[in-house]
Amino acid sequence: MQYPQVAQLGSGIPIAIIGRNTQGDWYEVCCVNGASVWVVASHVRVVNETQQVALVVAQPPPTFTPTFTPTETPTATFTPTATLFPFERAIGPQFFPTENQFLTIWAYFFVGALNDTLQPEEPVEGYFLDVRFKGVERPNTNTDRPSTNVIQYSAAEGSGNRVKYNYKYEYRPPNQPTPAPDQVATPRPCELLGQGAWQVWVRDGAGNQLSDVVEFSTDCNNPNREIYLGFVRMR
Repeated sequence: MQYPQVAQLGSGIPIAIIGRNTQGDWYEVCCVNGASVWVVASHVRVVNETQQVALVVAQPPPTFTPTFTPTETPTATFTPTATLFPFERAIGPQFFPTENQFLTIWAYFFVGALNDTLQPEEPVEGYFLDVRFKGVERPNTNTDRPSTNVIQYSAAEGSGNRVKYNYKYEYRPPNQPTPAPDQVATPRPCELLGQGAWQVWVRDGAGNQLSDVVEFSTDCNNPNREIYLGFVRMR
């Protein structure tokens, strides 16, 4: 059997023999580092008689079990980085009912703080809305002019749906020819407008996206086809 070496003593150091094995070729001595240990008889010089030393049956050495220390494996984690756009949504979307069978978006692009006398907002010019229906671009059916630095109003003073704006988007569905008497009736314009989700964001004249996407839906049974949005330029 193999035992690990626990210490090495120099020559001439007295130590007490407290036990021996039955063959007499190993002695148990005391003490090394506070514990009894075994030493081969040929490595020591015995001064006194050892016949009276107790016989000791040595215990087998402990089974060596390697200690496994788990090593944490670094795991790559992906943290999405939010895109910081120059514009942040400040108003809406607000919805207004109308008998119009087309979609109108009043947009207000500005800097500063709304209704703040210390830092009043100012309209900013040169921006557009990118408008899509179910992911398909729907260009402005009016002349698409950029935002201006002049505040306008969507209705006369005193009207319930009066909002200030400096950019207007309008989408009118294309006209359909009147069908023959024995054919399917012409869809209503609101049906041509579409039922589903719209996506809107601010863009510049080069087509660069400058804000998060705003979503809303249209339905022929829902008369809220006028929408108001406001975006403040932060950067």
